[in-house]
Amino acid sequence: MDWNKAQELQQMIGRCPRVRLAYLPTPIEKSDRLTKQLGGIELYFKREDRTGIALGGSKGRQCEFRLGPGVKQNADTLITGGSLCPNNLSLQTAAAARMLGWEVYLLFRTSIDQKEIIYQGNRLLEWLMGSHMELHDVELSAQPTIMENLAEQLRAEGRTPYVTGLTDYYLGGIAYANCLLEICKQLKEASLEIDYLVLPSAGPTAAGLYVAASYLDVDFQILAVNSGYYEVPEVPHVTIDQITYIANQTAEHLQLGVQLDRSRIDTYTFEKKEVTEERVNVMRKVASLEGILLDPIYTGATMEVLFKYAKEGKLKPGDKVLFMHTGGTASLFSYSEKILTAGNNEC
Repeated sequence: MDWNKAQELQQMIGRCPRVRLAYLPTPIEKSDRLTKQLGGIELYFKREDRTGIALGGSKGRQCEFRLGPGVKQNADTLITGGSLCPNNLSLQTAAAARMLGWEVYLLFRTSIDQKEIIYQGNRLLEWLMGSHMELHDVELSAQPTIMENLAEQLRAEGRTPYVTGLTDYYLGGIAYANCLLEICKQLKEASLEIDYLVLPSAGPTAAGLYVAASYLDVDFQILAVNSGYYEVPEVPHVTIDQITYIANQTAEHLQLGVQLDRSRIDTYTFEKKEVTEERVNVMRKVASLEGILLDPIYTGATMEVLFKYAKEGKLKPGDKVLFMHTGGTASLFSYSEKILTAGNNEC
């Protein structure tokens, strides 16, 4: 770890537009009972679920940098979106925009009709915030154009819209390059050295961590788990390719001049998008032992991989693992039926 470079990186990030919205730094907590359950693998949680925007999560940290340019431009309206389900960016970005007094337009990519939407989880919370919602049955590559068309329409009506989500991934990457600095500082203060940082991401969260880890030459490995949902326009749907693409954007925007080392990051991608009995069992174990709630798509899938690696010996007793809890709590309610079915309805 190069602390001189850490200072340089902090200065570079400090030049980027930012609006302070989240509760930072988020804490790092040791999980004694899960450490025993994992056979002596020391497990710690980085509690990104406590960022304080909506129900918390990693997108709350990203919002500070994603919306910073909009604040600088005196925007009064947010336009964002992505796939309909799951989508945690839209919820937290909508909440952040409401904190700024902006109007909110959410454009979702889906084949279902408006009347088929189940207002549960993220969708219910977005509705409570009075978000304008549009559904479009289009390919991912067409979505940025649809968002920009809406922006033009709103400009003609006298509004000042700001578009984020599908064309500025690097802003989320900057937020998590900054997060890695935060983590390194916390580890130093706690006299703690970790071997692995494990998180659910195939996008800006992993990319930003990856960029900073390469630049600072940290001593730990990063494992990014992709549950199969995340996609980036015009980029192959391959986890390492998506992360590298956004990481390069982030490094270029920060003018780091760093050559990214792909060997520094490991990835695991689920082939099937399903809530399994094994995953629900892991979620229940974490909830019952530590009172920590994982969602069935992202954090639950990542913890399932962590348990799998422990069982297979890829993680060994004494290894120190920092698990990044990226939020997603609202998804528990959207997927309640699948969770109960996979868990054999044992309530």
